[in-house]
Amino acid sequence: MKEQKLFINEMNYINQHLEIQKEYKVGVGGCFTNTIVVYLMFLGVLMKI
Repeated sequence: MKEQKLFINEMNYINQHLEIQKEYKVGVGGCFTNTIVVYLMFLGVLMKI
């Protein structure tokens, strides 16, 4: 149960990060790079479980 709560917290963090990216889009290249970063973070979360 603790793991699931942690997972939800991480997902909320990622979602917030994505919202920020939408607000401050600095060209397609910057957005693409940040998408990769978020994707890698997401993979990291999955590996922890």
